[in-house]
Amino acid sequence: MANLPDRCDAGVVFALATEADAFAARVADVETRTGALAFHDGLLGGRRVAWVGCGPGMAAAGHAAALLLDGHRPLHVISAGFAGGLDPALGRGAAVVAGRALRDRCTPLDLLAPACPGAVVGGGIVTVDAVVAPAA
Repeated sequence: MANLPDRCDAGVVFALATEADAFAARVADVETRTGALAFHDGLLGGRRVAWVGCGPGMAAAGHAAALLLDGHRPLHVISAGFAGGLDPALGRGAAVVAGRALRDRCTPLDLLAPACPGAVVGGGIVTVDAVVAPAA
């Protein structure tokens, strides 16, 4: 991938590696750079993408997102996680677009939902600082 530009089309932040595996399986020509965190980049649908697993919590996600922005300069940043853990009807790898961001002791934030064909739209996304239970 040495011929790729130093800017990627999208950067994705996952809390856990198990959240990233369905996404990573779709990416070609993957390169991984390790340090404090492992950053991966490759091609998805002909577009350059980068992703990182950072551990649970807002502080970890913020730190990983800042490093992702600095190192890959993505045009879009996506926070991805276990939305299926909230609704058993959702299949593994399903796309869910939240309409609201929620955090304990914070005012809910309404989100603008981008067009995402095939995605489940609506509901809220919640950030937690610890994993309550592993995926079954």
